[in-house]
Amino acid sequence: MAEIALVNANIIKPAVAPLGLEYLAKACRDAGIDAEVIDLSFEDDPHEALRRRLAEVRPELVGVTVRNSDNCYLLSSHSFIPEIREVVARTRSATEAPVVLGGAGFSAAPRAAMRAIGADYGVAGDGERALVALLEVVRGRREPGEVPGLLWREGGAVRAAEPEWTAFADGPLPRDAVELERYLREGGQVGLETKRGCDRSCIYCADPLSKGRWIRERPPAAVADEVEHLLARGCDVYHICDSEFNIPESHARAVCEELIGRGLGDRIRWYAYLAPAPFSDELAGLMRRAGCRGIDFGADSGDPEMLRRLGRDFEPEDTRAAVAACRTQGIAVMTDLLIGAPGETRE
Repeated sequence: MAEIALVNANIIKPAVAPLGLEYLAKACRDAGIDAEVIDLSFEDDPHEALRRRLAEVRPELVGVTVRNSDNCYLLSSHSFIPEIREVVARTRSATEAPVVLGGAGFSAAPRAAMRAIGADYGVAGDGERALVALLEVVRGRREPGEVPGLLWREGGAVRAAEPEWTAFADGPLPRDAVELERYLREGGQVGLETKRGCDRSCIYCADPLSKGRWIRERPPAAVADEVEHLLARGCDVYHICDSEFNIPESHARAVCEELIGRGLGDRIRWYAYLAPAPFSDELAGLMRRAGCRGIDFGADSGDPEMLRRLGRDFEPEDTRAAVAACRTQGIAVMTDLLIGAPGETRE
């Protein structure tokens, strides 16, 4: 039996390990709350597995993660909302515990997601402290409005408290809430954060909504500690989940230097999103020595005026220089482009 059940409803493949649920499980543990992750990712019958595990856990509160609301792919435009709504419905048929939604996809449009999915509660923004406080609401010891980022139903309307953006703890994440080894074994992905939040002003991006505009850096030593822990479990390939790893560049350098100093660069492979600037030859070299094998640059456009309209603060020449630096270091590189943004013409 556990007080809180945390459900990973993301069953798309290749599988992506639920990093957010790992943070929530640790926050619950630190608060003395027993939390159990119910990972549906590899279940042949996810709905039956959910029913069985909820019967075993008998939680007071069930959290369901909304990592993405859709697949962000124009040709298929597949929405995950109906599937998550079904998970919530199945949860309600298996337990009387209230259901709370959270995650990056939820935080991008929390009120709309609440209405579309039909949960009892939602948490926009950082969820670690909010989830712990919500259990007190369920137990009748706190009011919903006291919980940061909480959405709740009142008189037929959805009400919301302001989100909270909290600093990272100094220590590493335990990474024992889900079977990370299986994610790698079956071609999936294990994520790692060196910081959270983004202070850029790109007009199209959901990250400031889901992660906040205040950049909260993790101590580089804590990042390296976590890498060593993952390595001990046989996990040696990571996706850096930072909005843009090189913003700020000083933190990116510090993380790389810590990994290099511990001799980890030759033992791991990792991939990251970066802005084309700031990205010096020196940073490219540090990243390569620290284990970076691939970079996805958010280039967005090759036209200076379009970059301004998109809220970007670099030039097309910065993208050319960044790609050249990657080629020199032997780092695989790709660039993302946006077509059809406001004000763009065929020319």
